Amino acid sequence: MTANSENRPGKSRPDEMRSHVVQEKNDIRKKISQQKSKLMTLDICRFSRPIIDKVVSMPEFIEAEAVYTYLEYNQEIISHPIVNKAWEMGKRVAVPKVMNKKMDFYYIESFDDVLPGYMGILEPIVNEIADEKKVFVVMPGIAYDLDFNRIGYGGRYYDTYFAEHKDTEFFKAALVYDFQIIEHINCEPHDIPVDAIITTSRIYRRSENMIKNEAPGSNENNNNNNLGY
Repeated sequence: MTANSENRPGKSRPDEMRSHVVQEKNDIRKKISQQKSKLMTLDICRFSRPIIDKVVSMPEFIEAEAVYTYLEYNQEIISHPIVNKAWEMGKRVAVPKVMNKKMDFYYIESFDDVLPGYMGILEPIVNEIADEKKVFVVMPGIAYDLDFNRIGYGGRYYDTYFAEHKDTEFFKAALVYDFQIIEHINCEPHDIPVDAIITTSRIYRRSENMIKNEAPGSNENNNNNNLGY
């Protein structure tokens, strides 16, 4: 190799690898989004119910001081009943809003505190920024693997938020259709894994040494029969 060839402009190997990972993630986003788009409202309700029942019975949910959650959009698992249960249990609830390319969570006291914003996504119209120290986070996302890696929508808002709030104890729970779990996700350095993946059939938990699969019905509470949606 000549000196001239060494100095030619072009992508370094790390840049090429990152480009490959980004393209791979985009391909996965496209594939999973196509599958989600086929879901009818009745399908979404049917899949959401057992997931909601599991979430509100989790010890991490019960023990959390507050719940930060998305409000469902674009065929996501329904989250409104989780919000209602959190209020019923006396917890503070906060939902996200992006302003100037930065996401924060804002406390809401009722659904009157949100209105459709960008692309019809429900956003808070109140301005008290959430600042709890022990938080159960209901995560949106496109795809996950059983190493608890996540592919989001591409904005890096959640990864950035968690990186900027390292003094907060977050328990990050992903509500997932079975087809959103894939074999493997190639990660980037900024990617932050979730702590649990909840599907219609089970809860996958992340720990240093094991994955605990909770069987259907093992963590459900008979008091959660009137969540209503």
